Amino acid sequence: MKRRSPRSSSKPRNRHNWHRALRANVALNAYLAGVTDHNEQRDVICDLVADLGHLCDKECLDFETLVEMALVHWRSERQEVQP
Repeated sequence: MKRRSPRSSSKPRNRHNWHRALRANVALNAYLAGVTDHNEQRDVICDLVADLGHLCDKECLDFETLVEMALVHWRSERQEVQP
């Protein structure tokens, strides 16, 4: 998979989420730099999330709780209204 930038047509409803998506894209591209088997974007994202789970195991962090918290944040941020 080639490094990608977010599609302008898929721009989130507010600028804060657009910037959040850009930050995530930077992280994904950094992760891709160390991946040898480049798959579809969704597969690479799943691999990154799984690897974050392994990092949490190494650091004695509760990955499932962090994912649940992240989903709460994501849902809330999707509902934000642009000022």
